Amino acid sequence: MKTDEHLLEGVELAMDQYHQRFERFFPRSEPRKQSRKYIQSLIVSPDRRNGWELAESAGDAIPAPTQRLLYRSHWDDAVIGGV
Repeated sequence: MKTDEHLLEGVELAMDQYHQRFERFFPRSEPRKQSRKYIQSLIVSPDRRNGWELAESAGDAIPAPTQRLLYRSHWDDAVIGGV
């Protein structure tokens, strides 16, 4: 099947625009980057999602980066409270 590069660019742009809504919650760049990968993984993963499947979809070798994002990242509470 031939890949439509124009379509893929549009999807990538839409994903970037969607993720911009959440970037402000993360003061550090590493969680911002991982949060985008996590959101994209949730969209493209099969119905049954576990840490390993999400890590694979995100391009991570192990689920630890996403687990750190969800359990240890510091969220900017002031931004969340203002939403």
